[in-house]
Amino acid sequence: MKTPKMFTYLEAIAPLIPAPIFWLDIDGVTIGANDLTFKVVGATPEKILNKGPYDYYPKEIADMVMQNIQKVVQEKRTVLSEEAIADIETGKVRYFLTTRSPLYDDDGINIIGVIGTSVEITDRKRLEEARLEIERQKVKIEEQEKFAEIVSRAVHDMQAPLLGLNSTYLCQGENLPEKERILLRDSVNSVNDIANHLKYRYVNEIRNEKEKPEPVLVNLELSNAMSSKRYQFKDRNVTFSYECEPNSIFVFIKIKALAFERLLSNLIKNAIEALESKPGNIWLKLSHNDEEVKIVIKDNGKGIPNDVLFKIRNNEMVTSDKEGGSGIGMGQVRDTLREAKGIVDIESELGKGTEVTLTFPIIATPDYLAQEICLNEGDIIVVLDDDPSVHEVWDIKLESYVNVVTIKHFKLGQEAISFINDSRIDKNKVVLLADFELLKQKLNGLDVVKETKIANSILVTSHFKVQAVQRQAIAMGTKLLPKELVSDAPIRLLNRGEKSTEVTEEAEASNIVVLVEDNRMAADGLVSLFSKYGKEVYVYYNGNEFLKNFKKYPKNAHMCLDYTLGDMTGVDIGKKLHRLGYDKLYLFTGWDDFVLNEREKIPKYIRVFSKMDVDGIARAIGCY
Repeated sequence: MKTPKMFTYLEAIAPLIPAPIFWLDIDGVTIGANDLTFKVVGATPEKILNKGPYDYYPKEIADMVMQNIQKVVQEKRTVLSEEAIADIETGKVRYFLTTRSPLYDDDGINIIGVIGTSVEITDRKRLEEARLEIERQKVKIEEQEKFAEIVSRAVHDMQAPLLGLNSTYLCQGENLPEKERILLRDSVNSVNDIANHLKYRYVNEIRNEKEKPEPVLVNLELSNAMSSKRYQFKDRNVTFSYECEPNSIFVFIKIKALAFERLLSNLIKNAIEALESKPGNIWLKLSHNDEEVKIVIKDNGKGIPNDVLFKIRNNEMVTSDKEGGSGIGMGQVRDTLREAKGIVDIESELGKGTEVTLTFPIIATPDYLAQEICLNEGDIIVVLDDDPSVHEVWDIKLESYVNVVTIKHFKLGQEAISFINDSRIDKNKVVLLADFELLKQKLNGLDVVKETKIANSILVTSHFKVQAVQRQAIAMGTKLLPKELVSDAPIRLLNRGEKSTEVTEEAEASNIVVLVEDNRMAADGLVSLFSKYGKEVYVYYNGNEFLKNFKKYPKNAHMCLDYTLGDMTGVDIGKKLHRLGYDKLYLFTGWDDFVLNEREKIPKYIRVFSKMDVDGIARAIGCY
């Protein structure tokens, strides 16, 4: 059979064309191609010449190529197509933009084949796919956030009436028949467990993983974690007990909140799994002292073998399956503890159970948190919340004070504002207890505080962990109280004009200076200066002696620390004081080079002075 002239021409000019070029017959058999084509498809001429797509491509790719070839032949036109082609040698998928046009016989009448060229667009395609994936993820995140908002709203709506039921149980439970009392208690716990599990499962999981350490209210996180697991394992015969020492209700640690939640969740789950589906008990306890917060998670399960316990205590990797292994998951525990400067201790005995003790440095309770509700005789208590059950909670809590205070209830923020701003109301006697989120209203609790300018206000909200809410509350001088802890917040009745203990300490602290200086001559000089301006000065010439006695001084006392103090430094002492809530910390040193060169290494909450800058120290503590 005579070779068409077109194929002969192509054979002659193809090597001169600076792009991949190939030509096929109408059945897709490759008649010819230049070297660039063989390079593009990743094959030698022997692999593709005189062969069709089904001879060197997987069926799905060959089907696609043949469809595009037949389209050119049938429609007698040039066809541009984007194709995913597998490299013939490696199998790796690459993307091409391929142009195919019809080839005619010597008379220019009949189509005898197809000519094509391809441009690789793999990099562009990958970028496009990445962009589309980013868009898909963005949509997914937005959908997740919307769903989380719906769940969060549902949890909020569930917990508000629970607050009322729980308060009723605490205050009136002893007057109810035992059967009704047990039913009420179990119903409250069950619904609360469902709410907490929803929050852990659908809200917390999609929060930003790139979080930073923040003050975390341990009591609330621990009780919520237990509640969530109690619901998750509701079909197991497990009894949970939680004990929070009364003075530990409002203790804080600094940690990544999500990591802390995962840590608690994992450890409680491990304790449950250690029961091996048998009836058992899980005990949780929270306590603290001046320096540390302790969390105990204890079970009466199978215990941990001594060899595994030895590895855990020595930070060795423990690998075992879930059923036969310890289930401790210490990797995540250690990572979280390391970042939060915490430690873990594990005691276990085979057949008797395991006790895990977590210890964290305590930090001062944030100023924005209301640890007590201070009232005066004759006060007007304005309760603002859009949920009727919350009003019932406050009525129960304030029941003992109805003869000395007046209680006003509002569901609408605007009505509360109108009442408080009435010229007949003495705002100095108003105590505002407001929810933050007021549904279907054009304002929130902080707006009400702003409009009324009430000095004694508390935002009672489940949104107290939201940093934007915290910042606004701090700027407006408003305290925050978690709704879940309303029943735990004590009420203190003051005499009109009397300040709370916290405020009294601040007033006293402004005049107290504690000086820690091992050079007696330098110390005596500073004592003379500070005393001249009416300061009450206490001196310690030894760092250890000071640490034995510092607790007697109020949190806002001026702590002036020498840098060099024997076997410790003023920075060491300052860090410890800061963790315990002391915020007026000053470091002074005779080393001018240190002040100039090392200042950046000192925590920003410690102010640094050269001993030559006596005026600076004096101004800092308020002498002039």
